[in-house]
Amino acid sequence: MNRVLLLLALSTVTTIACSKAIEPPPIEITYRESLIAAGKIVQIKNTSNEPLQRVEVALRAPNGDERTFTQESLDGYGAFELGWKKLGGWEIPSGTEIEVRVEGFLRPAGSTIPTEAPEPAPI
Repeated sequence: MNRVLLLLALSTVTTIACSKAIEPPPIEITYRESLIAAGKIVQIKNTSNEPLQRVEVALRAPNGDERTFTQESLDGYGAFELGWKKLGGWEIPSGTEIEVRVEGFLRPAGSTIPTEAPEPAPI
């Protein structure tokens, strides 16, 4: 009887752990204009109260340029910004694809910075 209960408990814990791992991490990705340089600033926010470990951000610009940045930990409901200063002077352009991977989660969170619509031609 004790073995059956132990196996049932282990199976429940494994199921819960695996279901969390297949979900994307609790990350919100937003962006804003840089106030100092050209380009965008990417904002990464943990939307849960649990701390996250090893948050890896991969950026791919429309022209193929790529950059990565790793934040070793992110507190519950914590956030950080990523822009030209943390990326060695690389200015993040519109159209950049963002992928955020977090330790313990199999799927990444992702977003693409919208490209700005061109100004309409005067009539």
